[in-house]
Amino acid sequence: LDLSRPGAPSVAGQIALGIAAREIVADAQHVYIAAGDAGVYVLDAATAGGAVPGRVLAYDTPGVALHVELAGSGVLVADGYAGLLLLGINE
Repeated sequence: LDLSRPGAPSVAGQIALGIAAREIVADAQHVYIAAGDAGVYVLDAATAGGAVPGRVLAYDTPGVALHVELAGSGVLVADGYAGLLLLGINE
């Protein structure tokens, strides 16, 4: 979302992934999506000017990705019956 005009937010960019997002977290460079049975998706959030965000990677976790949380240089994933995963994110 573009919140540069608080009274009139607008869509800054979008991408169709064909998944149901269970949870989304972001930092300055990436958007991390817990996508249930589809695992975890990572998008490039640094695209400017309303461009379509680029998909950096998709990781099919062994369980069901229910929750994502930023953790240093990685992402913690609550992965249902598979437990807690720590995914390292390297450029």
